[in-house]
Amino acid sequence: MSAASDRNPHETPYPICDADRISSLEAQLEAAVAHIRDLSVADERFDAERDRRISEVAAERDRRYAEVAEERSKALEIKQIADAKALSLAAEIQTYKDQKADELRGSVETSQGNRMGRDQVMTWIFGSGVLGAVLAGVITYLVTHR
Repeated sequence: MSAASDRNPHETPYPICDADRISSLEAQLEAAVAHIRDLSVADERFDAERDRRISEVAAERDRRYAEVAEERSKALEIKQIADAKALSLAAEIQTYKDQKADELRGSVETSQGNRMGRDQVMTWIFGSGVLGAVLAGVITYLVTHR
């Protein structure tokens, strides 16, 4: 038979009672436990740093939002002042235009005096029979001097 078949199937390949083997396993176990503790501490430090940075970013974001809101309110106030000033200036300009139009109308009326306008002249010519008299005179002149 072979050496492998000579062994008891319940027998472990490394005997548990071997003192060197036990001490090696204990050292490996202690190293693994220490490594796991170190990883746990590193995870805690990482989590703390991540939380600190998230808090810093959130504080910066909140500060920027506050600044933007403040600037937006300032801009709105400036816009309202500008709109009010624009309306005031538009009213002043319209008043000035109306005054100048009134002055021009007044100067035209005074320069014309009592002169008749075009409509008044046309009414006088056609309404008073002057046109018929002038035409009769012209026709008489043409007939007699021919």
